[in-house]
Order: sequence, then structure tokens, then C-alpha cells
Amino acid sequence: MPMEDRLNAHRDEDVQVDVSTLRGQARGADTMVYAVALKGQVNERWIEGYKATVEQLAMSRRFELDAEKALVRFACRNADGHALVFEMLERLETLVERVNRLAEIWRSQAPRPQFAPAPLRAR
Repeated sequence: MPMEDRLNAHRDEDVQVDVSTLRGQARGADTMVYAVALKGQVNERWIEGYKATVEQLAMSRRFELDAEKALVRFACRNADGHALVFEMLERLETLVERVNRLAEIWRSQAPRPQFAPAPLRAR
């Protein structure tokens, strides 16, 4: 299977946004904070990939990962309406797909051997 197909194929280890868990909670008079669960293996490698990806994408900084609970939070103004909520979910799904691809690349790389420098010998 070509490398691109392997990277684009859905794997059991992939993390996905579970849209059915979307919940909103009012924060003040004009803002809603939404939380949506992630399903899959939200492990240390995936979290590291998430952080690296978010650093590169300015829009992704609106998402707050709660790794312990395996969920992501984001806020929207009530005036923006439901269309923005759905747009944010689409952006989150795209972000998660990028992180999954990065995690897959890291998984496919052979671990680098750890070499300790040889001790110096007195002459």
C-alpha cells in the first residue's frame, strides 16, 4: 500500500470527534462554551502532536484540549449563531485529522537508538 494511502486510511488508533456528545454552557450573557468528546487513543504521543499542530495553526488556538477527560472546549458568541458552532466543529475535525496523520508518521518511524558516550579512559 502506498505511503499516502496508509496515512489517509482510518485506523483504529485514530482519534475522532464525537459530535453526538456536543454540549453547550452559557458563560456570561453573550457567550457559549461548547465541549465535545474525543474517542480513540488520546495518548501522550497524540497530545504532543496536538500541541505541535496547534502551535502552527493560529485558528486552532481557540480549541482547549482537556486531555484528562478526552474532550475539547471552544467558545462562540451567541450573536454568531449556530452556523459558527458547526464551522468550529468542522475545523476541529480537520485539526484532529492532522494530528492523527502526524501521530501516524511518528508511529511509523523506527525509534532512534539511544547512544551513551563511551566513558573517557585515563592514559
